[in-house]
Amino acid sequence: MTDPGPSSARSSSRPPRPRSPRTSATSPGGSGRSPWEGQDPNLKRAYTGTPGEVGSTYAWNGNRKAGAGTMVVTRVDPAEIGIDLAFTAPFKSTSTVTFRFVDEDAATRVVWSMQSPENVMAKIMRVFINMDKLIGADFDKGLTQLKAEVESPST
Repeated sequence: MTDPGPSSARSSSRPPRPRSPRTSATSPGGSGRSPWEGQDPNLKRAYTGTPGEVGSTYAWNGNRKAGAGTMVVTRVDPAEIGIDLAFTAPFKSTSTVTFRFVDEDAATRVVWSMQSPENVMAKIMRVFINMDKLIGADFDKGLTQLKAEVESPST
């Protein structure tokens, strides 16, 4: 098993579990669990494709805090969800996001990781910026929100 990289976090969900974290994680944008929701009350969102299926897309455009970009579901299987993430503002970057699911007794551990290309600029930034410190708390917040979404009663 490969290391998910420095930008990952873990969370376990416990029964009762009316919804699957696998189902919740395949919804790009997931406004209920995104740690960045609320950064811009006027955020514009667009969804295309069938939610939870390969090819479904979430695009957003907001203020400087929210930025702009797209998320495209690239892989959906019982053990893993893959998403291509492209930011267009406030800076351009691409990453591959993975939600990995590990069944443990009566719970599912969710590992959220993000991998970015290793170009010269990324290597320089890594010297000066600890990405886990920069966005690790956001990952923890998102996983906590995903857990709450999964464990809440269906409406």
